Amino acid sequence: MSLRPDLKFLIVSSSALGLVAFDASAGDTDLERVLALPECPLALELNQSSGCLSLDLFSGIPADDPQFRTRLTHQRLPEAVLAPSPYWATRFAIRGRLNDGPETEYAVTLYNYDFPCDTDGAVALLGYSESGLPLIQTDLGPFELANPEFQVGATSYYVINPDSREITARLIGSTFRRLNFVFHRADEISVFDPETRECLTAPSRESGLLQRARNCRSLALRSSPGENVGLSEAHPGDLDIARHALGENWWAANQAWASELVSRTGDGAAIIVNNVEICT
Repeated sequence: MSLRPDLKFLIVSSSALGLVAFDASAGDTDLERVLALPECPLALELNQSSGCLSLDLFSGIPADDPQFRTRLTHQRLPEAVLAPSPYWATRFAIRGRLNDGPETEYAVTLYNYDFPCDTDGAVALLGYSESGLPLIQTDLGPFELANPEFQVGATSYYVINPDSREITARLIGSTFRRLNFVFHRADEISVFDPETRECLTAPSRESGLLQRARNCRSLALRSSPGENVGLSEAHPGDLDIARHALGENWWAANQAWASELVSRTGDGAAIIVNNVEICT
């Protein structure tokens, strides 16, 4: 992975954001400690090219875990950590790359708060590395999560090429924050965050680092939070293509209302399928 020059040496003071993690026990570890910022720092908001989106981290539930604990539950370190309201903090042993360095294990503090899904913490997503792994902001700089099973945010939309009948992108959104997706064209999809009023390239594992987007803000501001812009009607046969691309399990779960989930981008060049599975 090679970071952009404007990200590579970005170091953010967590104390300046009021996001300091306080040790409340004598427990210690030889691992280097980092704090995953739950919100996008001002230094990135002021940057004219870099993008950042506050989302939630899901490590997933192992299929063989009868207690339905997340993967990170098994990597929790025995150290009590305090956090500012409304968060609570937990420290985990997580493999990753800090500031484009070698992959190793770090003691990562995650801030979390009450949500209906099995989220492991709130993070500031910078985008995805060349390997398709999430890149998040910490108090010591950008951190690439090395575990491919970890997901930041939730798959909100599938983008399908109607000619190849294959998924070309999985757009990442939030199950809890009301983001506006703007579907200009198949190759130009952006997301508007009503809280920060920022327009960004829609995040996906295929799209790389987040960038500032144009021609998004004015369209999104004319819409309600969470309302999407620029979709056009599905073409005849699009349901069959979606069924082929997403599989029979998707069809069995969504057949009754599938026609309401399938649309096209504004230029009609791509099929868009809304993912209504709330915690994925």
